Amino acid sequence: ETPPSTVLGFGEPPRSPPTSRTGPDAAEAHPTRRLVKVVDTLDGQRDPGHVRKRGGAPRFFVVEEEAELGASRASFIPSSGLEIEWSEPDYIATAAFAGKTQSTITTSDPLVPWSLAPSQTNIQSAWELSKGADRDVLTVCVIDSGVDATHEDLQTTLGAGYDAILRQPGHVDSHGHGTMVVGVLAASPDNRLGIPGVLWHGQVDSCRFLGEDGRGYLSDAIECLRWCVEERKARLVSNSWGTYGPSRALRETMAYYAEAYGVMYVAAAGNEEVDNDDPNVAMYPAAYNLSSIVSVGATSRFGSLASFSNYASRGESVDIAAPGVDIVSTFPGNEYASMSGTSFSAPLVTGTIALMLGAGGVSTMANAADSSASACSSA
Repeated sequence: ETPPSTVLGFGEPPRSPPTSRTGPDAAEAHPTRRLVKVVDTLDGQRDPGHVRKRGGAPRFFVVEEEAELGASRASFIPSSGLEIEWSEPDYIATAAFAGKTQSTITTSDPLVPWSLAPSQTNIQSAWELSKGADRDVLTVCVIDSGVDATHEDLQTTLGAGYDAILRQPGHVDSHGHGTMVVGVLAASPDNRLGIPGVLWHGQVDSCRFLGEDGRGYLSDAIECLRWCVEERKARLVSNSWGTYGPSRALRETMAYYAEAYGVMYVAAAGNEEVDNDDPNVAMYPAAYNLSSIVSVGATSRFGSLASFSNYASRGESVDIAAPGVDIVSTFPGNEYASMSGTSFSAPLVTGTIALMLGAGGVSTMANAADSSASACSSA
């Protein structure tokens, strides 16, 4: 599955165990590759053939540090003459799940709504008001490890797919995390198969940047953002992953799409039981100070904050919490599995916001961001 190494930006991160430390010092990154912001000079300036431009928003390039920047990280890319404004490592992000896959589960969707007791969720009441909107009206994009598009319970709302690792269209999920996230959000309801997703109507597109071990490069996550917004016209993007690397490139890209396109993001807060308000341990993108991001923690079966969930001591970088323990969802191969983590809290919130948009209860994504906390606390 790995393409030729001569094409910059392709390939999955090396297979190494995740770190147990937190914060910027624990951030992993590509050993030689950097994301580079070049000084914006003349429109139509020459695009050098040895670097790959990422997206049509902020001007970022991916370069090999030793080959193009040199050990001193020069202020110019020597062979092109492009002036560098700043550069940063190509950080690695990981899927935000806290528990490993449990045994395969056989169920019927009217009986097991994400393994939650009915008292924990008012989703039935929410469905009486809204089940979403037409596919040409409401598009949600999930950035993750992809999705198994052949799953029996994902045939109603699933739309287009793109693989940012291989730079090609299509659906694939070699890890399983993305298939579970999409299932929580949009598994086919009322079909007596598996589970019901939150969203009955609408379109859910999926972009893969996490590899088979649940890890991926932020350069590919940024490419997913570009595809979701510019090509698929998504205005609601779900992110069940995070990095300790305080990436300027990711933040600038998200801020640009929020301002220029009205995009809203839902992001998992993380599962290290740390304070996301503390920049020394924070998980991104959930901890970015952007009004367009709804950061989601996890609650237990008893309604309290889950033991693993990140939190916000000052209430700045975690906006809401939703069920995230022993969540049952779709898994590749027409299977169903149970996992825990803010990864699965986030699509519950994404789906709830989509229901509000479908009901016309909010007119813009900005209003949806303001309304989500009170709505999700009861949904």
